[in-house]
Amino acid sequence: EWYYQPRADHWSLTERPGFLRLKAFAPLAADNLTKVGNTLTQRVLRTSGGATVTVRLELAGLADGQHAGLCHYSGSYAGFGVRRSGTGTTIAHNAGGTLTTGPAITQNAVWLRTSWNVNGVSQFSYSLDGTTFTSFGGTYQLTWGGYRGDRVGLYTYNPNNAGYVDVDSVQYTIAPAQAYQCVSARSGKV
Repeated sequence: EWYYQPRADHWSLTERPGFLRLKAFAPLAADNLTKVGNTLTQRVLRTSGGATVTVRLELAGLADGQHAGLCHYSGSYAGFGVRRSGTGTTIAHNAGGTLTTGPAITQNAVWLRTSWNVNGVSQFSYSLDGTTFTSFGGTYQLTWGGYRGDRVGLYTYNPNNAGYVDVDSVQYTIAPAQAYQCVSARSGKV
């Protein structure tokens, strides 16, 4: 589901077959992920085994000023991804509008991940090879907000109205809940 302000001419499944291309445009408010258009979301599910969303982004189309990545929306928001400044790209964390910049990314692909437990505590991480992930930023508490509950999403925006990101893959993994057996106190049977 599109979270806010979808624009049909700013996303494509055909410009690069096999990829979702999200094109950046200016948000209604600077660095406020609730005001970013064309954010594709999915409801968050919680199980006792936890859940994880991992995406692989290709970054060759990023333009100066552009942000792209994964986010959570509810009563508050948090985002995790990349930011292009000039010709450099860095990891970026946005917690309720407070931006924290991380290490430089010198390759044209990055994996981003958000994992959470049954209590709704989420942690973002990134990888340069799709195997080894490094945590970045603080945890984010999934909460109930509005009528939607918490949602995880893909976003991109740029105050300069330029650039795109190609989403190569999205993997949403929900660990199975633990099975419990009930034993009758009277009969001792399951």
